[in-house]
Amino acid sequence: MRTESFTPIRYRVLNRIPGAVPGLTLLILLAPLQYGSIPIDTDLIPTGSWTYRVTIDGNHVGEFTSDIRRTDGQIVSTGDLTGSFIQRGSVTVLEESLQPVRSSTFLYKPGEGSTTARLRYSSSGDSLTVKGNVTWGGLARPPAPVDIDRTIPSDALFDNQSLDILLASLHLEEGSAWRVNIFEPTSWDRTIPVTIDIRGATRITTPAGQFDVWRVEVRGFSDRIEYFFDRETRVLIAQYVHGQELRLELVSEPEPGRD
Repeated sequence: MRTESFTPIRYRVLNRIPGAVPGLTLLILLAPLQYGSIPIDTDLIPTGSWTYRVTIDGNHVGEFTSDIRRTDGQIVSTGDLTGSFIQRGSVTVLEESLQPVRSSTFLYKPGEGSTTARLRYSSSGDSLTVKGNVTWGGLARPPAPVDIDRTIPSDALFDNQSLDILLASLHLEEGSAWRVNIFEPTSWDRTIPVTIDIRGATRITTPAGQFDVWRVEVRGFSDRIEYFFDRETRVLIAQYVHGQELRLELVSEPEPGRD
């Protein structure tokens, strides 16, 4: 079993669709927040491919496919949303610690243009250097690319796109709560403080059937987000973005494999 504790600082969600997925807000939690470290167990992270129905205000807007693989001591997570808007992303992290190695994001929404972000992380001592760029197109601003070159403590850094695998790696217990910081390149090179709150076990129904799940609430971005993970397999069953009323719901029976 691979288990490690460290202080976090980053994250992913449906990943910054212009006015769609990644966002959150702060809430006073009843349980005490754990600021020091987050115990992770990367053996809990499922591998495989899954497809989700995406709706906004109850209207079907597309499909999202997610793929998680292990290779050469790394975990690679990719996502592809097609429909009324397009979002493609990929993140590679070290399998032992979930420390980011590289990530890329492409977002396109008709009438709003596109955004592309590419990042690479390099470790040196107790710090990580983040280099890359963000490019806006169409009607988006700013018109010129933004270059990123920052150094951040290595024990406190998660890439925006790796939040789902971070959540899957946690030993989920009702009442547990943590605070992490997320590096979000498409939000002006920001580090965003995020809270993770385990709200307990419940049962939900998606087009793939009924599932016993853990409900995990994430706050800190512009909208509150709920994740629902299968209690046995840790497969993501659904994701709700409140405020935008955006939902991802599993459409096929999950069959994860563990490398």
